[in-house]
Amino acid sequence: MNARVIISFIYALSFSLFAVSPRIVTHDSKVDFSRGTLKNVTIFSDGTLTPAPVRSLIFDTGEPFIWCIAEDSKGDLYLGTGNDGKVFKITTKGDTALILDADELGVFALALDTKDNLYAATSPKGKVYKISASGASTIFFDPDTDYIWDLAIDANDALLVATGAKAFIYRITESDKTVLFQGEENHVRSIRLAPDGTIYAGTSTKGIVYRIKPNAKPFALFDPQMEEITGMVIDDAGNIYASAFGQSFVLPPLRREEQERSDGGGGEEEEDQDGEDAALTAQLVDVEVMKTRAAPTSLFKISPDGHARDLWIGVDERIQSIARYNADEILVGSGQTGKLVTINDAGEVSILLENEESHITCILKNARDQIVFGASNLGRSYRLESALADTARFISETIDAGLPTRWGTLAWEGNAAASASTFSTRSGNTEQPSQSWSEWIPVAGDGDVWRINSPDARFIQWQCELKNKETRIDKVSLSYIQKNSAPRLSSIIVHEPGDYYEAKSNGADAAKGIIFPAPLPNKTTKKGYRTVDWLFEDANFDGLCFDVYYHPVGLEWRLLARDLTINFYAWDSAQMADGEYELKIAASDKLANPENLAMQGDKVSQVFTIDNSPPAIVMKNSGANALTVRVVDAWSPLEKVEYSIDAQEWQLIHPVDGIMDAKSESFEIGLPDGGPHEVALKATDSVNNVAVVHTMTK
Repeated sequence: MNARVIISFIYALSFSLFAVSPRIVTHDSKVDFSRGTLKNVTIFSDGTLTPAPVRSLIFDTGEPFIWCIAEDSKGDLYLGTGNDGKVFKITTKGDTALILDADELGVFALALDTKDNLYAATSPKGKVYKISASGASTIFFDPDTDYIWDLAIDANDALLVATGAKAFIYRITESDKTVLFQGEENHVRSIRLAPDGTIYAGTSTKGIVYRIKPNAKPFALFDPQMEEITGMVIDDAGNIYASAFGQSFVLPPLRREEQERSDGGGGEEEEDQDGEDAALTAQLVDVEVMKTRAAPTSLFKISPDGHARDLWIGVDERIQSIARYNADEILVGSGQTGKLVTINDAGEVSILLENEESHITCILKNARDQIVFGASNLGRSYRLESALADTARFISETIDAGLPTRWGTLAWEGNAAASASTFSTRSGNTEQPSQSWSEWIPVAGDGDVWRINSPDARFIQWQCELKNKETRIDKVSLSYIQKNSAPRLSSIIVHEPGDYYEAKSNGADAAKGIIFPAPLPNKTTKKGYRTVDWLFEDANFDGLCFDVYYHPVGLEWRLLARDLTINFYAWDSAQMADGEYELKIAASDKLANPENLAMQGDKVSQVFTIDNSPPAIVMKNSGANALTVRVVDAWSPLEKVEYSIDAQEWQLIHPVDGIMDAKSESFEIGLPDGGPHEVALKATDSVNNVAVVHTMTK
């Protein structure tokens, strides 16, 4: 039975200024672990870390790219490279030789016939070179097209050539040249031969998988609705695994000579600039050929009858190369992060190995079931061994605690062999680890308690040294406690008089406080009531409660409401004398922290007016047929003044100065002849306080 080590102890954290609610960050899935750095580590689809297969360097070409790999009957390897169109041979003894140095920029495809004659396809404006077993090279085929993307050898030792920008497949022998396929697309990017002689072709710029049988019309087997079929693999049952990409392949620039001719260059300047132009051209190809965007890349499984299903969709990865890994899995080389990835029929993805180079551009599974692959940026070839690495190291992503933090404990789960593993951490206050961070410090403890010893900081990483080939680590957790930070109030809004929002009980959550501001409930109108609401934040995400204070401006604060766990409050302002007031909202995190560690933040509102008194009205006779009226409000501007004579309809009256814009206004009312008359006057201020007075004229 596997032993399991579980560290579930939280290190005693009774330090002032640190909150007491511990937080835990856990890594226990492939997604979690894939954000870290792998050094000889495999991440299985179930989220398990183990040592990766050993990767042995075969040959460093010194070139930017290795585009293709082939192996002859003796086990000697051949590498096609760019940006100088070279082919290298590596013997089983490890001897290396440059066997082709073509004028073209890249060698995109290699193939070997049964006599170990090597065929090398160059681009752009490419040719097919034939290199005999003795090393002699000749131009075997010149298709007069821009690109040669792939090569294959059929059962009769004839050479199949896939081209672009004219989408042709040629069948070439010493004595004959035949066009087997002419597509409507721009490129035939990949070709594969089935044991029965059927050819499968993947095209671009509209990605179609074609089936081409001898003496039969080409048949479109599958259309993934994507722009390019980048590679294919056929299994023993005849199923086709096709990688597709949602963006057309970006073609490299014309070779150096073509550029010079189009620019009008030549003569002595050609020799002088040759070195610099070569370096520049290499950089251009590096940028353009490898340019990708966040477009979907997919791996499809296509049955012989054309039924297809999507095994995997990637957004941040591009499938650059594929091969069979075993009976159940396809091996994929990524074109962006330098990973070797396995994908099974259930679509489960494991990261087999992460490489320093950014692109895995070609993979070969040879007759002895060995995996050889070519990496680019820079161009090195490797062999994947059956043995697992003796030591491996995993470095986590940078963990952001959000605030200055005291670190607690590290916990892990795994098998018995994992007990030989060692863990360490480092911390700092910059998002990216730098020289300002602490050194790696081993975790320490007694028995099953492992304490993190890294300095208090905002960011942390953990690493694990896997020291046993049988190690399996399933889960790693870190605990920490943030330095307590005072709540912050960002705004206070005092609503208009009469705006009323009814508070609903939040039940059991009231004991925990409120973490985020809640939206206001529906508004109703209630005379005399005032409502205040506020926005707040707490960097620790502690549950908060609030006290509300008020005072007439210039006097002492008085408590209005205590321990609210909502972010608004309504009260009856009739309980207050008229005047100018301020409110203060005090936010506290005491519900999440002990009293001696709790912190508070407050904010004062803008001055607002409480006015529950109606305007004062004074009416005087100013002649036999007129009244003079004076209306005064102590706190609010007047809104409107109306009068009624002898109980008739109310009539709006304007002030003597013609503008109703002040707390005090004068009015004149004309009276009809005769009398006496009953005159009623109604004055309304801006907060809807209303006064009505009556008088009888003489």
